[in-house]
Order: sequence, then C-alpha cells, then structure tokens
Amino acid sequence: MKQGGADFAIFTVNIRENAACTFSHGAPFAAVDKILVNLAQDLKGGLKRAWQTAREVDGQTMPKDRLAWVCLGYLYVVWGTSYLANSYVLQSMPPLLMAGLRFTLAGLILFMVSPAPSQPVPTLARWAASGVGVLLLGVGSGGVVYAQQSVDSSLAAISVASVGLWTVVFSRLLGQPVALRDWQGVALGLVGVALVNADGGLQASPRGALALLLGAACWGLGSVLMRHLPMPPGLLSGAHQLLAGGIVLLLAGGLRGERLQAWPSLLSTLAFFYLLIAASLLAFSAYTYLIRHVKPSLATSYAYVNPVVAVVLGGQLADEAVSPQAYLGLGMILLALIFIARGRSS
Repeated sequence: MKQGGADFAIFTVNIRENAACTFSHGAPFAAVDKILVNLAQDLKGGLKRAWQTAREVDGQTMPKDRLAWVCLGYLYVVWGTSYLANSYVLQSMPPLLMAGLRFTLAGLILFMVSPAPSQPVPTLARWAASGVGVLLLGVGSGGVVYAQQSVDSSLAAISVASVGLWTVVFSRLLGQPVALRDWQGVALGLVGVALVNADGGLQASPRGALALLLGAACWGLGSVLMRHLPMPPGLLSGAHQLLAGGIVLLLAGGLRGERLQAWPSLLSTLAFFYLLIAASLLAFSAYTYLIRHVKPSLATSYAYVNPVVAVVLGGQLADEAVSPQAYLGLGMILLALIFIARGRSS
C-alpha cells in the first residue's frame, strides 16, 4: 500500500474525530473514547486493511446495486454456516458470554474503522441504534446461541427461517400497508413454524424452542424499526448495534454465572474467530447496509437459503438428523416467504 504512513495518519485523525463526534454528547459514552483511540494505535497494520474493506462495504467504492447483491450472497452463505460454527464454539465456551464477547469486539473494531461523520451524530440516533442492537443481537442472536445448547444447528436454522414472517407482521403494526397476499403468506408460514416447533427435537427442549421463537420475532422487529428510526450514518449504525447487543449479552451471561472453565479447544477457538470476523463484523455490516437500502423482504431473504446451508452442513459434518416433519415445516415457511416476496414484486 502506497504512502502507508500518510494513510494511517489520516485514518487516526478520522478515528479521533469520529470518537469525538460520537461520544461528545452524554456521559455514558465518554469513557470509551480513550479506549478506542488506544486500540487504534495497537492495531495499526490490521486496521489499515480493515478500513479499506469497510469503506467498500459502506458503498464508497462500489455501485450500490452491485453491492446489494454482493451483500446478499455473502449473508446467504456465511449466516448459513454460522449455526454449525456456533455448535463448535459451544463445545468449550459458554453461550451468552461467547456471543457477547464477539459482538462487543466486532462493535469496537467497526467504531475504529468507520469514516468520521461529516456532522455530529445526534444522541437520539445513537440510542435508537443501541435499542435496535439489543433486539437484533441481544435477544435475536442471543436466543439462537442459547437454544443451540440443546437444539441441533439444522433445527435452529429452520426455526429462524420465520424471521421474514415477523417482518411482515411488525411492518403492519408500525403502520405500513400489508396486502392480503402477505397475510395469506404469514398464515401459511405460521403453520410451518408450528410444525417445526412440534418436532421431537424442539419438544425435548421447550426453553430452546421458546428462545428460537422469541429470537426470530425480535430480529424481525429490529429489522423493521431500523427503517423507521433515526440511525447513525454508514458503519456507525452497525457499530452501535453490535456494542449494545454485545454488552447486554455479557451482562446476561454474568448474571447466569457463566464462566470459562478451561481454555477452549482449537476447534472452538477457530470457530469463534470465524464468527467474530465473518459472521459478525462483515456480515452484520452487510446486513445494516441492506436493511437501509433495499426493502425488508429482500434484506431478510437470507432466510430462504440459510436453513438449506445449515441442514446440509449439519448433516455432512455433524451427523445431525432432521425429521420429515421439520422438513415439511421448512418447506411451508420457505413457500410462504416466496409467496410474500412475489406478491410485493408484482
């Protein structure tokens, strides 16, 4: 990279300006300023490369239409593999502390690589993004990780496929017109959700089933709210959400008495860093971009593909078995999502 010293000097100024703009209003955020600047100095080499990637994801070096499809394809694959990665991490790490740690680290990195905003970020936008982050990550992703202590990765992914249905429900509750065809799709999808939740694997774990249902609903609500609330610009929105969700999960894990009993295995460690970089830092940045630039039904269309990826990987690599009833439920959920999406495009 040419003029590396000059580039990093500009980058460091951006970080300082961004931290000043972001934390200048309100005491709850002030203490993080010094931490972010110190971390930026320590991570000089890696952050230079991450900054370049982040600016591309933020839409500054790629046409928006092409970027949207790149982001969608990335989510289709990476979030589909995250269920199996979660199961590997849970072999030697506690669920909520693990998820909280990776979201918090990803949020800190996003803060540091985000270009400085041209204007100070309003306090309301910061708190709105934090609240959405609690819904999406604290309850949504946290519920999935908690459930995977007792539910196979394949079955968890099938249950989360109902996110697209919840976005339709909450869109209507927040005043957005919903066509009759959409409600017909929701009804069909809810039958599929009922079939999946009646599967033996979920019946044996009612807490896991409840966590998955609540997580999918909160993810759908957070996705809809993100389009209705004032949010920080660009990557700062994802940074606030990741940090808020991560901190809530760390607190919840501490209250549950979660502790790391021994050093994680090599497999768990590799899976954790895969989730941190690929499934949290990059994937959530892609998702926040999509939810703000395309309609929610398209942004949540990863629900069409993730269960298929998770079922294939779970069967091939973890010997997970999925019952015919769960497959039937998945088929009904996916059919409902296609029904809704085609209705909105016609």
